[in-house]
Amino acid sequence: MQLEANATETLDNIYNRAESLAQSPPTNRESYILELQDLIKQLKTIKPGTTAYTDAQKLMVSAQKRLKS
Repeated sequence: MQLEANATETLDNIYNRAESLAQSPPTNRESYILELQDLIKQLKTIKPGTTAYTDAQKLMVSAQKRLKS
């Protein structure tokens, strides 16, 4: 139960950070890349079997694509 709560809280925080990043991206590419890498690192902490896992995987794929572009 605690795992589920942690996963949900982590995903909510990541959504908030991603939204903030999209609304006001850093002025330089390096800062943007570092922010994306940190989001990916946090997304990887969400465990399989939690309800947040599927959404976390989708966000991770999206963030990884943005890193490559």
